[in-house]
Formats: sequence, C-alpha cells, structure tokens
Amino acid sequence: MGPQAFLALFDQYSAATGLDLAHVDIPTLVIGSPHDTGLAGERADALKADMPAAEFHLDPRLTHFCHSDQPDEVARLVLAFLDRTAGARHTAA
Repeated sequence: MGPQAFLALFDQYSAATGLDLAHVDIPTLVIGSPHDTGLAGERADALKADMPAAEFHLDPRLTHFCHSDQPDEVARLVLAFLDRTAGARHTAA
C-alpha cells in the first residue's frame, strides 16, 4: 500500500476510536498477541471494557499479521468460535 492509501486507512482507524462498542451484541472474536503494541496491556484492557460481550484470544505466539503469518491457527480459532456461537444461538432460539 502506498502512502496515500496508508493515510486513508489511518484516518478510518483513528475515527473508529470514538465508537460506542458497549452495546455490540453480535458475537465478536478478537484475536491477537499480548506482545503486539496495537493490542497489548492497557489497550487490550480498554477494548475488553468497551466490548464486554466480545471473546478475546490473546496468544503470545501470534503476530500482528497472524491472519497471514499463522492462517491455520487463526482459522482454527475462528471455526471454533463459530461452532460455539452458532450452537449458543440455536440453543437460545
């Protein structure tokens, strides 16, 4: 991605910091690493507080680009999450 695309993406990312996530009730899985400065420590704690219904999977073996660096592990986590959440939705119905 070139500099202009990065700036456009960064603008969208920055604008999202003000979103009210507390009322998101759609099953959400957050995957990352506690070593990733984008989602570590206070940032992870703040996102967890802002999204109490979300499920977090922070694994120190994952990288910032785990979706491309560790696709098999990410796919396993996503499929397991979908199995759990689909089962819960059918049970509640």
